[in-house]
Amino acid sequence: MTLKAKALVLTLLLGIVALPALADARGPASRPGNPGDGALTDGRFLTHYLGLSTGQVAQLQGFLKTLQTAGVAVRTARVPLCQQLRTDLGATHPNPTTVGQDFLALVDNEAKVKTALQAFDTSFSAILNGDQLAKYDTLKQIVERGSSKAPDPLPQCPPASS
Repeated sequence: MTLKAKALVLTLLLGIVALPALADARGPASRPGNPGDGALTDGRFLTHYLGLSTGQVAQLQGFLKTLQTAGVAVRTARVPLCQQLRTDLGATHPNPTTVGQDFLALVDNEAKVKTALQAFDTSFSAILNGDQLAKYDTLKQIVERGSSKAPDPLPQCPPASS
């Protein structure tokens, strides 16, 4: 076997071995059959997947609008909260109490997202019939199982502006 042929065979073998690892690197939401985290708040997906009636679609749109409004409020509040934390941490002698209060304000802000998602889930579940609710609960389990990363307990701040 020539050196070129050996290199080709080696390349093919490495490619075959690497394929499963590359498939896993894409993450669970990008695999076929996994709807991803956004499926639970995707109005079009939910409408088609659950076979929602016109009335249910109208209610869903209202729930999604409320959720979106809550998300915007949280994102808007996050920037000044993060700036305040950075300012207090950057002091010559940071006051631990002040820094702790800043951090807890960020945690409370993040909790508002969870509260809004729970309110959406409760309201949306209430308008579904038995079959739709069973499919929706199954979808929630699939999305939860497909989410490979644990939720980050620390609030996320956008990068500091220079």
